Amino acid sequence: MASDAARVVLRRGDEDLPGGRTRHREGDLAAVKLNYKWGFVDQTGNVVIPLQYDMTPWFYNGFAAVSLNRKYGFIDKTGKTIVPFIYDYASSFSEGVACVRIGKKNGYINKEGKEVLPLKYDLAYSFYNGLAIVGKGDDYKTGLYGVIDKKGKQLIPYKYNEIKFFRDGLAIVRLGEKFGFVDSTGAVVVPVIYDKVSEFYGNLAMVTLNKKYGYIDKTGKVIEPIEKPEPTVSSDDDDDDF
Repeated sequence: MASDAARVVLRRGDEDLPGGRTRHREGDLAAVKLNYKWGFVDQTGNVVIPLQYDMTPWFYNGFAAVSLNRKYGFIDKTGKTIVPFIYDYASSFSEGVACVRIGKKNGYINKEGKEVLPLKYDLAYSFYNGLAIVGKGDDYKTGLYGVIDKKGKQLIPYKYNEIKFFRDGLAIVRLGEKFGFVDSTGAVVVPVIYDKVSEFYGNLAMVTLNKKYGYIDKTGKVIEPIEKPEPTVSSDDDDDDF
């Protein structure tokens, strides 16, 4: 099998998450694909978990969300089923809970498979720093988004077209074609008036308005006037900006 594994797709490395986040995958096992089925091999290429799954991403915190006969569940590193295959989709566990979907509704379960937040959300993302972005609508491109905590309390109502994950207590939001920043209570810290905004680096973020740019601080105060011509961004540049 080691020679076969060398010819299949291996998944190992870092996981790119929504909102510009990265999560390190556990590296002692690698997901491999052969004849349209996924499984896991160790670092010598020996099969540890049989190649029987329709889809499998990676292990994180000892668990992997895998698909079998078009249903998702969770296995541990021995291949034992921890959460049964009853979901139409499941994300990796993050902060002790995983986002799962049945039909068109999403909710959250813990590592025992217990539902901790009901499957009532049209759209949902994983928890990060105790908060999750959830949405209302038919699809992720056209939905309206808000934020909940781990008890399901709605901290920010469904009103924004996009919300980027919180960093240092602030999140970029988009309302129509304009951008600004809110805090975790939903209070608008930087008015939603800009054509583009970057994340904060240190205490400053670049903002663009009418093809001119400048810099603001975390209170929304303009530190450098918004009067310089908007810089040209190549396709190779990091796209941390909204």
